[in-house]
Amino acid sequence: MTAREPTAFQREALRKIQEDLHLPERTPNVTWEEGEGESYWRITWKIDDETIEAYIYDDEAGIMKSGNDWTAFERPDYRLESDLLAAFVAKLDQMVHRAS
Repeated sequence: MTAREPTAFQREALRKIQEDLHLPERTPNVTWEEGEGESYWRITWKIDDETIEAYIYDDEAGIMKSGNDWTAFERPDYRLESDLLAAFVAKLDQMVHRAS
């Protein structure tokens, strides 16, 4: 299997998270996951008793809180890709700051 490179959406989403959610005391673990049919970024924050995971797929994203609370950000729900990214990063920022 040939390794896949991140899409432009994935690169931009990761850049926005790194710029907008820069919390020195809350450094996330960032991994590039290669699956059978897709590859994605997984960004994980462990804050006290909570785990917040952000997943960035080819053209959509999602947030999992404590293993059971999933929030999806899918392209058909937003007029522009930039709107999707802004909503995703804003929700992630809210969740990470609330947990800290």
